[in-house]
Amino acid sequence: MLPAASDWIRHLIVTILLATVLEWVLPSGAMQRVTRMVLGLVVTLMLLSPLRAFMLAHGNYNQFLATWFGPTLTAQAMGNSTSSSYANELAHTLKEDLSLGLSVNVQDVVVVTGNQVDNSSQITGVRVLLGPSSSPKQTAAMVTQQIATQLGLNPSAVQVIQG
Repeated sequence: MLPAASDWIRHLIVTILLATVLEWVLPSGAMQRVTRMVLGLVVTLMLLSPLRAFMLAHGNYNQFLATWFGPTLTAQAMGNSTSSSYANELAHTLKEDLSLGLSVNVQDVVVVTGNQVDNSSQITGVRVLLGPSSSPKQTAAMVTQQIATQLGLNPSAVQVIQG
């Protein structure tokens, strides 16, 4: 499972368990009602924390993915190895998402990164190799739209190849 997502789920479970124990311990009355309200707000805030992470990334999907799915996109101090490991991890995640979400036979996904002026890496394109399909043009269009939307790329940066 993805590192940030598993941490989020673990923290959410622990918080809910602690809230339950606290409700059992407190006597009934006004104090219990206030405690339930506060605990409900805490659990709600924890449920919304992924949305908060996205908002902090100011809509930059690459930064959001870097926060939630592993290594950062910037390779300033670490060199290109961080960038390539991030690209490989993202390619694996995209392959799983497409296979499960769109029920598409994905054979391979390659994430193409390029260096910017400030020596940081950014996703510049994605190549997807699809297996046989009953409607190849429609499948290719769905895959292109899905990836372009997820990564905030221009659809022309997504290349879908039918196998």
